[in-house]
Amino acid sequence: QKQKQKMKMIVVSLLALLFACVNSETFAIWHCGDDGCTWGYEPDFSNSSSWIVDRGDGQPTFNLVIFSFVDPLALLQGTTDDNNINGVPRGMTQNTVHWFTSKGIQVMISIGGASLANNWDQALQQDAETLAKNAAALSQNLNVGIEIDYENENDDTDNLLDTFVSTYRSIIPYDESNQAATLTVDLGGGLGWLDDLSAHASKWLSNGQLNWENEMVDYYNTIGEATSNWTTHLNGQDGVPPVPSNQMGVSIFENEACQNYEGSVTQQAIPWIKQHGIRGLFLWAQGSDLMSSSSSSSVMDQDCPGLRQASYDILGGGSSTSSTNSGSSGNNGNSNSGNSSSGNSNSGNSNGGNSSSNGGGSSSNGNSNGNGSSSNGGNNGGSSSNGGSSNGGSSNGGGSNGGSSSNGGSNGGSNGSNGGSNGKFVL
Repeated sequence: QKQKQKMKMIVVSLLALLFACVNSETFAIWHCGDDGCTWGYEPDFSNSSSWIVDRGDGQPTFNLVIFSFVDPLALLQGTTDDNNINGVPRGMTQNTVHWFTSKGIQVMISIGGASLANNWDQALQQDAETLAKNAAALSQNLNVGIEIDYENENDDTDNLLDTFVSTYRSIIPYDESNQAATLTVDLGGGLGWLDDLSAHASKWLSNGQLNWENEMVDYYNTIGEATSNWTTHLNGQDGVPPVPSNQMGVSIFENEACQNYEGSVTQQAIPWIKQHGIRGLFLWAQGSDLMSSSSSSSVMDQDCPGLRQASYDILGGGSSTSSTNSGSSGNNGNSNSGNSSSGNSNSGNSNGGNSSSNGGGSSSNGNSNGNGSSSNGGNNGGSSSNGGSSNGGSSNGGGSNGGSSSNGGSNGGSNGSNGGSNGKFVL
């Protein structure tokens, strides 16, 4: 009986792994554990994350989970304290990684975050090579990929990141077939913020040192606001080269989609992602109360039927009881995504969300038939201020723009505030 159970577990793991491998798109979520992104202990995933590993048909909702965050200064110094062991949070262990990988979900670990940007500066200035070697050891010990989440504009540090990346790749060479060799970087939601880092990232991509870059999370009121930011990376701007779409991920901070997927920005983003061949969609965030824009508890700690439904739309496979059938829509972002289907989700053919930045300051949401899940992502010169929630008195990165979130993404109209923290909610 034990042997049969063991064989069953092996088969389930292999099927889940196959499911993850056959999908070219990445559907990812940042995970903050149970203690506000400090990972001071191993979370009880069976209570809070079961919906992540089973969307309802035995397949995972996401194919990538990113543990957030490791303190770069603690990692350099090998700090052991109440929260860390040798610079690594106590909750980031082989057990916690295995809980996801055994279900076919890739795991990465994010180093940094908005509140740890100054620690990045200090660590790089002290010893960029040793920091890279310690990051590589972390990757090898836990068999995970690494995300660089550096959210400062500092020319000197940007140059030291060159040393970090080259040293890291001298230890763990680029290998697209090896998930644990993945190395990525987070950039601004749109060009106009972290442009120097974006220029470095373009070089790393062209040199074969980076798997992809991720345009960081922001709260978008409309799909037009989102696509006007994202297209600045696709098209290039102010000396920053265009990014190949298959080496670019896009991110959203939208807790509403957890329970109410129909008509959400998340739903509308998926046809745009597929149309433009984008690498994947990344969502902030699972764990504690960091997903909430207020002090209330996070809906991401609960079951998220909306995101389980989104999984069918972006990853395909199986069927959803309330999945969206986008069909093949016409040009100009007209999406017939409102046709509810109890069968297979077929959103891949939609040309919804065709973003072309129109200067002017208003967001054009295209012609939507049904739920309005498509948009002709016009310019969103308007400001999308999302000051970010405060968790225990510290700023949680992931939508905080310190001002308007256009980030220079619009051409004409208002180029929003390029300052402030446009990163993931942290600590």
